[in-house]
Amino acid sequence: MTVTLIGATESSPPAGVEPISWVLLTNLPVKDFASATEKVRWYGRRWGIEIWHKVLKSGCKVEDCLLEEAGRLKRYLALFSIIGVRLMQVATLARVEPDRPATEVFSAVEVQVLHLRVTRTLPPAEPPLTLRDMVRMLGQLGGHLGRAGDGEPGVLVLWRGWMRLYESVEMLHALQTAGVVEAH
Repeated sequence: MTVTLIGATESSPPAGVEPISWVLLTNLPVKDFASATEKVRWYGRRWGIEIWHKVLKSGCKVEDCLLEEAGRLKRYLALFSIIGVRLMQVATLARVEPDRPATEVFSAVEVQVLHLRVTRTLPPAEPPLTLRDMVRMLGQLGGHLGRAGDGEPGVLVLWRGWMRLYESVEMLHALQTAGVVEAH
C-alpha cells in the first residue's frame, strides 16, 4: 500500500495561541499542493462529523434501535440525521452569532414554551431573546448547570433539552386542540 504523509501548520493562529499542527497519513493520491490542501480541508471537517456521530449514537440512541429491516432503519437514520444536523447548526450559530434574535432560528411558540418552562414566566417582548439565551435555556432544560467555568452547553445536553422542549410544545398543542388552553 502506498501512503503519503502530509504536514500542515496553522499560518495565522489567534494571538498568544500555539498554531495547530497536523501530521496526516493518507492512502489517497496526493499529486500536488492543491490535492494535499484538499485532504487537509477534509480532515478539518472531521470534528464536526465526530460530533454528528456522537449526537446520533448518544443522543438519538441509534445503536439501541431494534429495527430489523433495512428500509425502516434508513428512514429512522434519515429522520434523526436531520434532527442531529439541526441541533449542531443551532449550537454553532449560537457561538458564531450569539446576539441573533432567537425567533430567526426558533418559532415563537418554541421561544415562549422554553422560556416559560425554564423561568416560569413569559419571555419579554423587548429586548427579544437572543439565540445565546435560547441555547443556554435549552441547555439548562437538558441539565447544564451554567456555572461560570462550565462553558456553553454541549450537543448531548442540548439534545436532552431539545427533546424536553418538544415534549412541552406537543403538550401545549394537545391542550389547545382539546380546548383546555386557548391558542394565540
